[in-house]
Amino acid sequence: MKEIMCREQMQVTGGGIPAAIVVGVAGSYVYESIGGKPAIDRYFSNSWAATKASFRYWYRKLT
Repeated sequence: MKEIMCREQMQVTGGGIPAAIVVGVAGSYVYESIGGKPAIDRYFSNSWAATKASFRYWYRKLT
C-alpha cells in the first residue's frame, strides 16, 4: 500500500476545516453586528420600496 504524504493527509482529513470555522465565526459576527434577521428584512423591504418608487417615477416620466 502507498504511504500517505502529509499534504495528501490534509486533503483526506479535511484540511479546510479550520478555514471553514473562521468563516463561520466571521459570518456570525457580521450577521449579529448588522442587527440579525430584523435588520436584513428591513433592508430588503426598504430596497424593494425604493425599486418600486423608482419604477413608478420613470414609468410616469416616460409615458
